[in-house]
Amino acid sequence: MPPRWSIALAAILLTGLSGTAQATPECRVRILRPVTDDLGNRWRTGKILPTTLERETRGRTYFCAEHGSCIPATINRKPAARLLDCTRGRAVSPGDYLLVPVRHRRS
Repeated sequence: MPPRWSIALAAILLTGLSGTAQATPECRVRILRPVTDDLGNRWRTGKILPTTLERETRGRTYFCAEHGSCIPATINRKPAARLLDCTRGRAVSPGDYLLVPVRHRRS
């Protein structure tokens, strides 16, 4: 016989996965030209990465992942990364803005 806590856990999980739950959209950025992030990772053209924050510092804009790296929006004044289905939201600190998914109407 399974332990009581495992039955309770299964019930909680099944309840949480019911039809009322909806997927949370995430903001993403498409890499437009090869770019190196602030941690030294190289990203190739066409790669799509998650992002949660837009950062403006010293006249430059970056797209940053939560607790991760930041990618420059431009390199030599040419676009290097572009937001996909997101827009800048409220400021969370000077120069840092949350990114908000753009909701599209279904026809």
